[in-house]
Amino acid sequence: MSRALVIIEAPGKIRRLEALLAATRRGRTRVVATGGHIADFPERPDAPDIDWEGATPGRRIRAEVAARLRSAIAAANPEEILIATDDDEEGDVIAWDLAELLGESGLPLRRLRLGALTREALEAALARAEAPNALTAAPGMTRAIADRLLGFRMSCGTGCAIGRVLSPLLSLARAGEFRRRAAVLAIPRDGGGPPFRARLRLDEEELGRLRRAPDGAAPRALAALPPSADAAPPPAGTGWLLLRLIEEAGLDLDEAEATLQRLYEAGRLSYCRAEGRPLPPEGVRILARSLGWTASVALPARPEAASGHPAPYPLEDIPLASPPERLDHETAALVLIGRAQAEAVLQAWSRPAPADWRGWLAARGIADGAAMPAPVAPAGRPLPWLRGPAPGLGIIDQPLAARVLEAMLAHGLGRPSTFARHVRRLLGRGLLRPDGGLTPRGEAWLDAAPPALREPAMSRRIEEMCRRPAEGEDGDTAPWRRRFARLRDGLPPALREAALNCVERPAIGPPRPR
Repeated sequence: MSRALVIIEAPGKIRRLEALLAATRRGRTRVVATGGHIADFPERPDAPDIDWEGATPGRRIRAEVAARLRSAIAAANPEEILIATDDDEEGDVIAWDLAELLGESGLPLRRLRLGALTREALEAALARAEAPNALTAAPGMTRAIADRLLGFRMSCGTGCAIGRVLSPLLSLARAGEFRRRAAVLAIPRDGGGPPFRARLRLDEEELGRLRRAPDGAAPRALAALPPSADAAPPPAGTGWLLLRLIEEAGLDLDEAEATLQRLYEAGRLSYCRAEGRPLPPEGVRILARSLGWTASVALPARPEAASGHPAPYPLEDIPLASPPERLDHETAALVLIGRAQAEAVLQAWSRPAPADWRGWLAARGIADGAAMPAPVAPAGRPLPWLRGPAPGLGIIDQPLAARVLEAMLAHGLGRPSTFARHVRRLLGRGLLRPDGGLTPRGEAWLDAAPPALREPAMSRRIEEMCRRPAEGEDGDTAPWRRRFARLRDGLPPALREAALNCVERPAIGPPRPR
């Protein structure tokens, strides 16, 4: 077969991918890593970078990366180049940058999308590899331009950092969202059986009211509705899996993120930075086999993911029923991940009537938004680890990083590839007190941001506009410009005017604080 040069992002995947390529008899194939993005905006605030039309005159390929890749091509003498950067929106931007850079080689270029580091996934990806397409890079490039404008440029001259995610996070801190306590409430149900379980985020006043409620730790029973597919939680995306590893495995955020990456690179977990999309049939079968269930067991029907990666799931049979504390570190983590997904795809659930649940909350002075989501109870044969707990309220001991992460998930901020990065930056800049409130520096940074940019809803709106195709972009070599123009024109007038001023005036002052 033809000689190929395969380009990936993370150096940690090189050895395993080379072994997988050898097993597929790909001939002489060399794997090299970019180490992340290969193009940057200038660090100097007075350098040209973007314009009001979405052009990026200041964005450049890093010279050292270009030289290294050209050397790799010369050494490998390939007949084709396979671009296998991560199969997410940032990976698509890197893939397009590589296609622009390496088009000069005259070699065939194909985009390889790997859902897992296994031989089966590699063979499937090779079979459907396609030429790089600018449209796939449009969401990430649009976001990069918007963040340059509504972040770096808006921060210049203020001495503060302003950003599409940072500013809403600071706003949540001011509102007390990071001081909320995570709790699990177990409520008996009429007829007995496993209780309803609800996850709550409570402020101290709500927590006190709940503890002083007449029914206290033994709340009155709620009537269960019949089992319904609508009652089942979605599979856990990266954010909720990070939270589960922090709370149940005792990991800190960095180690939880590193554990997901190691499991992925070892071929034990599917792609580890994904949202909560449905699992493929094979993922459901692996979980069922891990419980010793036979193929005749009736499983709740779940649609397969139509596009994008399914939520992360184990790629091997694992001891789901075993106590995680008796297992080695990474197998224990894989068990917790598998349990989270089995609860979504193997367990039938019932729930109380929405009116009954809202009435229960209102009677105790708890806001609807404190519950994430409505309570559910196992229906039929419960998974082994779901037989408890006893009715009552259990407070989850969360570090500040976990409280910030859960608030991000509750308010729709960030993406699977950026959750941990945003939390680290927020905690590492001296913006939060230990209790999750704002320091004076955090207050100043929040006050420097335009009011509209402080709202989580604005961040979600910008994210949606980055992802939604724009009219007439098919066949465009820079479709992100159309998307940015739509995004720009859709900003609230005061924010649009502030953004226009940032583009038209020379950027002065220090770059955005790190």
